[in-house]
Formats: sequence, structure tokens, C-alpha cells
Amino acid sequence: MSCRRSITILVSAGLCLAVLSAGGASEALGDAKAGENLLVNPSFEFGSPVPDGWTKTIGLQVSREQVFSTFAFDDDAVRSGKRSLRISGDSSVTTWHSFESKPVKIRGGSKYRFSAWVKTEDVTVTGNQVHHGNLYLKFTDADGEVVSVSEGSVYGARMLEGTNDWTRIERTVPSPRGAVFAQVGCVLTCTGKVWIDDVGLYIQRRQGWSSLETDRFIFHAEDDDDEPVLQVRDALEAHLDTVESTLDIKHEGKIHYYKYDSIERKMEVTGKQSDAHVEGSEIHATRWLARHEVTLMMVDKLGDGVPLLRQGLAVYLEEDELGIDLYKYCSKQARDGLLPSVATIADAAEFVSTPIDRTFPAAGAFVRYLVEEHGLDRLKQLYKVADRRDSKEVFLKKFKEAYGRELFDMQGMWRTEKCK
Repeated sequence: MSCRRSITILVSAGLCLAVLSAGGASEALGDAKAGENLLVNPSFEFGSPVPDGWTKTIGLQVSREQVFSTFAFDDDAVRSGKRSLRISGDSSVTTWHSFESKPVKIRGGSKYRFSAWVKTEDVTVTGNQVHHGNLYLKFTDADGEVVSVSEGSVYGARMLEGTNDWTRIERTVPSPRGAVFAQVGCVLTCTGKVWIDDVGLYIQRRQGWSSLETDRFIFHAEDDDDEPVLQVRDALEAHLDTVESTLDIKHEGKIHYYKYDSIERKMEVTGKQSDAHVEGSEIHATRWLARHEVTLMMVDKLGDGVPLLRQGLAVYLEEDELGIDLYKYCSKQARDGLLPSVATIADAAEFVSTPIDRTFPAAGAFVRYLVEEHGLDRLKQLYKVADRRDSKEVFLKKFKEAYGRELFDMQGMWRTEKCK
């Protein structure tokens, strides 16, 4: 198949919104299960000057003059990870950049949800600019030609105008007849700045799910029995309030909680073989009272932390509800020769390969010690700079910079004072 390029024109307010498609260059990523983000590099963490898995193209051209909008990676304004994508321009811009994801193979006749977290500054439509959403979804056929939808060439999500802190925008739409691939686009078509992070494309979940909405959650299950939800609702909402208050972080919007009858069923729908996991603002679990996942969702707002800090902070925050004293538990582990070295499990691979009945309590007790001796703010500062992709050596260096001591020394003090 030859690689050809085609321009599809969407007429909006008398102007032309150009949607560029690369026919024949599409890469089929396979049929993904519901709940799995179909996009590669959805948070723009990798690649420069264009993020891996994305293509820079022209989103809008309003005249023959070529005064381009600007784009950059911003490591100061991020929703998660280390950077976001920033697009900006003013009234002189005539040609607006757009970033489109790699074409993803889709299922015909299904519904798809596309979403992103968006932050804006002084976004306003002036002159001959176009009021167009910052996020859109485009469908193409097997040859890469754009397949028209009810709104023209693309489905657009709502546009944020003015100045807004991080806000989740999303929309669920049907795939049109003849569509084989889908692409999510990020664009700015008017004056101002927009930051985009955590972009997602998901196949809509199967029919047959029943839902119950509460103050902070939307619970989903494949049966109509609301009683289990009513029994855990207050406990989960109270736990969420407590974690938010302790971390001084607020979860915006509601948490979607999907309950599965078995790990096998969860694996079938989400593609992840575990009894529970967190995905953005969603919890997927085989049990109703997944406090730990609620905690992890909030902890993840601090950054993409190493397992030692991520799980340790979560366990520490749950200590009272677990009904155990982490110091006493680790003291017994130490006497039995089962307490792992914190310096060893600071390595992510070592952490995940060691039994969780040893790593989780040790991490939780050590984090408790750090918070009690040096305060939560210092731990949060370390969490924000210690990335899970860091090597053990890099993490140990960041730990020393944060606490002024080697982790080995701090571990010795913790074990001597608290795990006798």
C-alpha cells in the first residue's frame, strides 16, 4: 500500500479546520480490552521534539500566511509524570499546531471514550480564530482516509475558555460505519495557552453494568444488587476524606468504582490480572471495600513514586483502619528474620519480587518513621522528585539530598529505635 497524505476540511464559522491524515502509515495496535488506554505515551513523557507515539500536524490554518503557534514540553505544569504538552499562540497566529496519536485499530460498532486533563491560561477567541475544543477524535478507514461523523470530520470535546486549573474533559462517541482506526488529537485554535496531559482513548464498557452514584463515587457492577454498595459507601467516602485531609490534596470529580465477580472476569474486561488496580480516576476490583486503591489514587497525585514510597505512604495512611501497629509488626518480622532491608527494596525490581506481607509493612513502618521524625512535607517533596523509573543509585542520591543522611543510616536508626 502506498503512503499518501490527504487533507480533510471541516468548515467551522466560515473557516477551514484542516485535519491531516497519514493514509497507509497507520499502525494497528490490536483490539484492546475495555478499561485499557489504547494510546502510546499518553502523558508525553518520552520523545523530543515530538513525543513518541504522536505526530505534529496542522490543526487549523486561517490564511496563506504562516505564523505558527508554539509548542513545548512543560515540566513545571504537570498533571502526572514529569511533563505535559503546552501549546500557545496569540492574535497574530494563522497556523495552529495539532498533535495526533498514532492510529489505533478499533472495533467496528463500538463506542469509544476519549479524555484528557487540560489546564488553560487566558484562552479566548478573537478575530478570525475558531472556537474549537482542545481535544478531538478522528476515525479513518483501512486506507487512512477520514471517515465522516455526524459533526463533520472529527468529534470534538468541550473547550475550556479563560483560565482553568487542571480539568478532566471527556466524551463518549460511537465509531462510524467503515472506521478501522482512531486517533486522538490535541489542539489550540485561539489566543492563550493550553497544557494537556494524561490523554486517553478507551473502548466503552460492555452493556449490562448497573450503576449507583453517591457523593464521591459512581459504583458499577454487573448485577442490580445495591446492598453491598450501601454497606461500604460511607466507609469509602470517609476514608477518602481522611486521606485528602492528611495529604492536603483534593480529588476533583467522582471516582468510578468497577466491581468484578472474579479475577478472571476482571482480566477479561481490563486486561490486568490482579484483584484490584487503579487507572486514573477509576478503581477496578474484585471486592467492594478497596480502601488501599482509594489511597493509592490519592498518593499518585503526588507523582509517579517508587514502590517503596508509594506503597509505604499508602500503608502508613491506612494503619489505623488496618488495626495493626506497624512498628510492632516489623519488630516481630525482625525477630523472625523476615524484615527486608529498606535499602534493598528501594530498588523497584526487588520490591515487586519480594512477598508483599514483608515489603508493605516494612515500607509503611519506614514511611511512618520518616513522617514522625521529619514531617510529611519533606516526604512529599521527595516523592515528587523520586520517579519510579529512577535507578536505585539515583533514588538513594535523591533521598540523601532530601534528608541529609544516607538511606542506610536512616534505616539503621529506624530499626534500632522502632523495630527492636
